[in-house]
Amino acid sequence: MAAQIDEIYASDLPPARKLRWALETHAATMMENLDLVAVYLHEYRNLPTERLAEALAVRKHYEQVLMQIVEDGITAGEFRDVNVKMAVFGMLGMLNWTHQWFSPDGPFSSSEVATMLADFALHGLTLRSAR
Repeated sequence: MAAQIDEIYASDLPPARKLRWALETHAATMMENLDLVAVYLHEYRNLPTERLAEALAVRKHYEQVLMQIVEDGITAGEFRDVNVKMAVFGMLGMLNWTHQWFSPDGPFSSSEVATMLADFALHGLTLRSAR
């Protein structure tokens, strides 16, 4: 997921497509690794100092790339002018919480849920004329 964010950002896709790709990848990764994600999200602060610093640096880079995609979308007129940090943190919060409620045995696959969550996030940003 963290490795893919640079690939997504470097692509020639417009910002809305980049954001969809990033959100769907993030959501699918969360739901395909439920146990690992639950432990990491709740216990990462207990990592040894050096490993914690590495994990936080990766997370910060990931968040910064997502913020840049949203800023690019605002500049391109694809997204409303919003507080970028709050938009990204809101989207990540929505996606990261899937480990609490998603069930592989539920009515939707991880791919279907990833698409639905990306739709929710994007339609909160996308101008009506860009839909």
